[in-house]
Amino acid sequence: TFYNITNNMQTEDREHLYALANKFSDTMLGSYDSQGLMRSRPMHIKKACPKENAFYFFSDDRSGKNKEISANKKVQLTFSSSDRWASVSGEAEILSDRAKIEELWQEASRLWFPDGKESPNLTIIKVSPLQAELWDCSGFLRKLNFAVTAAASYVKNENFTPKAEAICENTKINMPETASRV
Repeated sequence: TFYNITNNMQTEDREHLYALANKFSDTMLGSYDSQGLMRSRPMHIKKACPKENAFYFFSDDRSGKNKEISANKKVQLTFSSSDRWASVSGEAEILSDRAKIEELWQEASRLWFPDGKESPNLTIIKVSPLQAELWDCSGFLRKLNFAVTAAASYVKNENFTPKAEAICENTKINMPETASRV
């Protein structure tokens, strides 16, 4: 199902996205390099906030990803586990907001920023989602349905073609109000 988030589905789908994302501590952040190729790297999620419709990450202002985002704000976040996946397309911006850094700071971040919150090159990458697609295959009944369907296909020597909705919840979300769409 494809939802255009401009009605009552907005809150429900956005909450679903962030509930799923909050099951992860890390994500892959993809940005475009100078040759127009997507380059991804793992990033620790500092905050995934449905009220602000934003994901927050710490980054060094001198990093390649900051330079890439400054040149092209289109980014991709991908989340993956054994039974849940999400792909988020959005726009990123680099922030030097000291109050937000204070809010997001965790002592473990000192590994990357030895001077702590006062590190001169500490910045925030804020990603505002434009679109997302989620696959949630968790839950006992979904896994049981998968196992029964797979076993039946195997015994019958047939291609495994389960009804996707019985095994996995797939949601596509469009969030046009969150960014400028330049």
